Amino acid sequence: MSAQKENTIIPEEIAAMFLNELQLKKINLLNMLSSNSISLKYLENHFSFSRRKVKDFSKKFIDEINSFNVNPINPLIEVNDILLFNPKLGKNDRRQIIQKVRENYIETSSMYRFLIYVLENRKVTLNDITNNLVYSESYTYKLIVKLNTLFELLKLNLSLNKLNNYYVLTGEEIIIRYLHYFSVAIVSKGTKDSVSTSNSIITDLFINYYKKRIEKLSPVGKIRIKYFTSIFALQINNHNYLPRLEAEVMEIGNIHNIYKDKKFNKTLLLDSSKQYVLNELISLDFLVSYFTQELRTDSEKAEIAKSFSKFVNNSIVDTCMELLNQINSKYPMNHFTFNLLLYHLCNNLVVITHLKLHNFMYLRKNHYYGKLDTHFIEECIDTSLDKYKTHIEYSKLKSNFLHIITSEISLTPHICIYIEFFHQPEYKSFISSTLRKIYNNHLIRITENYADANVIISDTTGYDLKDKEYYYFKNIFDKSSWVQLGQYLNEIIMNNNLS
Repeated sequence: MSAQKENTIIPEEIAAMFLNELQLKKINLLNMLSSNSISLKYLENHFSFSRRKVKDFSKKFIDEINSFNVNPINPLIEVNDILLFNPKLGKNDRRQIIQKVRENYIETSSMYRFLIYVLENRKVTLNDITNNLVYSESYTYKLIVKLNTLFELLKLNLSLNKLNNYYVLTGEEIIIRYLHYFSVAIVSKGTKDSVSTSNSIITDLFINYYKKRIEKLSPVGKIRIKYFTSIFALQINNHNYLPRLEAEVMEIGNIHNIYKDKKFNKTLLLDSSKQYVLNELISLDFLVSYFTQELRTDSEKAEIAKSFSKFVNNSIVDTCMELLNQINSKYPMNHFTFNLLLYHLCNNLVVITHLKLHNFMYLRKNHYYGKLDTHFIEECIDTSLDKYKTHIEYSKLKSNFLHIITSEISLTPHICIYIEFFHQPEYKSFISSTLRKIYNNHLIRITENYADANVIISDTTGYDLKDKEYYYFKNIFDKSSWVQLGQYLNEIIMNNNLS
C-alpha cells in the first residue's frame, strides 16, 4: 500500500488552510503564552520586527486578545517588556480565549465561508454566491479555484465544476457530509452550535427516540449530535441521498430497538421508499454511535452485541468474532467484555470501511500497551482481517482495532468521571480502562451520565463547570499529560478523603 495515497491530514492542519500567516503566528503565540511568558525581544526575532514595530504589535495584539475576554479582568498584559496572560486568569479561561480567537479568525475567513456555503447548497449560481456572501464576481472565481485546490490537497475526489449556469459540487455523498461535519467541528470543537438548523422526518425521529439518552450527554455531546442530524436533514431535504448500504451492514443496523418502535414503523408506511428511510437512519445511527460513544451505556452495547451471534454468514460479525476468539485464547475475557468489544469492533469496521471514515483518519502510534503481547494481537488482527489487508484503509483500521482491544483486555467512588474526546472518540475507552487499572472502584467511577459526574476529562472546552472539576487532556499519547492527570486526580482524592 502506498503511503502517499493515505489521507493523514489532521484537523489543525485543515484549520490552518483558512488562516493567513499572521493569524497563524498569533495563534501559535497564544498557545505558547498559555504556559509561558514571552519577551518582546523574542517577538523581534520571531517576526523580524524593529524595536518600535514590536512595541506597536504588542499593544495591538493585547487590545485584540482582550476584546475576546471571558473574564472581568484583562487576560493579556505586558509587564517590563514581557508579554503574559494575567496570573489571575484560570487555565480554562485561557483556553476559552484561544478558542474564541481561533473561531473568529476562521469563521471570518472568506475561504471558510465559501466552503460552508457550497457544502450546504451543493448547486449554486454565480449570482447566488455574490448576493449571499457579498463577494464580487472576480473574487468568487478566485475562491472557486482555491476551493478546488483545497479538495485536491485533501485527496477526497471532490470538485466544484460549472454545469450550464450552475456551479455543482460533485463527489461521494458520504465524503461531502464528513467534510461538512469536520469543517464545522475543527472550528467550534463542540463549544457552540455552528450548523444551520434543518429538520427532516428521519432526523426528528432519531432525536425523539434517543431523547432521554441525549439529555444525559454533556453540552459538547449534544452539539455534536446536532451537527450530524442537521447535516443529514439538510441533504435529505435537498434529495441528496446516501448510496444503499450492503445487506450485512443493514442487518447489524437493524438490530437496534428504534426499528421496532411503533412510531418508526408508522413513519415508514407514510414514506414512499422504506429502503431510503432505513438507509439514511441506519447510517446516521452508526456515525452518531461512533462519534458520541456516550449515547449508549456499556451494558446496552454488550446487550446489542449478544444479538449478533444469531446472524448467519454476516462477514462483518464473523470477522470480529473470529478475531476476539483468537485474542481470547491468550487473554481470556468474560462474556461482558467479549460482547462490549464485539459491539465496538463491528461498529468501527462499518464506519471506517463501509462508511469510509478512513478518508478523514490519521495514524498515530500508541506506546501505552503495558505488558501486553502486541505482536500476538497484531497477528490476530492480520489473520482475521485478511480480506481487508489490500484495502487502502487497512493500516488505519488495524490501528483502530489495536487501540480498542488493548484498552479492554487488560482490565482487571469517590470521584465520578465523565470522559469525552471530541476529535478522537475511539480513545475514550483507552483512558477509561487505564484509569480503572490505576484506581479501584472505591476511588473512582467512570460514568456515561454527564449530570452524575463531578470531574470532566476532555480535549475541548464548552462544559458547565459550576459543580464540576475539569481536566484538559491535550494529548493522550504524551507521558507528561498522564503524569499531570495522575497528580490532578490524586489531589482530588486526597482532598475528598481528608476533608
